[in-house]
Amino acid sequence: MTTLVAMTADFFSRYLAQAIGGYAAQNVESGRSAPEEAMAQSELEHRRLLPQGQSTPDHYFFEIRDDDRDSNDRSRNITVGTLWVAVIDKGGVRSAYIYNIEIDPAYRRQGHAKRAFVALESFVETLGLSTIGLHVFAFNRGAQALYESLGYVVTGLNMQKKIRSSDHPQY
Repeated sequence: MTTLVAMTADFFSRYLAQAIGGYAAQNVESGRSAPEEAMAQSELEHRRLLPQGQSTPDHYFFEIRDDDRDSNDRSRNITVGTLWVAVIDKGGVRSAYIYNIEIDPAYRRQGHAKRAFVALESFVETLGLSTIGLHVFAFNRGAQALYESLGYVVTGLNMQKKIRSSDHPQY
């Protein structure tokens, strides 16, 4: 069974360092950031979003846990991933927004992400919210397929065309 468990402060500090690096790498892969600028941009964005770190109001950080039993009927209770969700307000409408979900590569394609999303829906309902939004990079086809299978629909689309050869993205 996959469950969501609130992150401890120690776990959060390790998580944040990985999240900053991961977001920088994804921005480079997508063409949104130059490699030499990506880490600083990611750090700046995380500081903006989380001015009080883990204690920033309306931001929730979870370990995604697998507490299934192993072949000897012992509980595994291991962390298989992480989830960061926030309550955002757009024009007076409050909704949940997933900033980050990550399943450890060793545990991917086992249904943990799908079950984490189902658990998240229950959590979001307890907050009195009726929608969950997220961003997915265009290169991440696997994540797109997962989100579509869960009923998520595209609500916007950013596009870019490279018109000259350069290491820097063109906007």
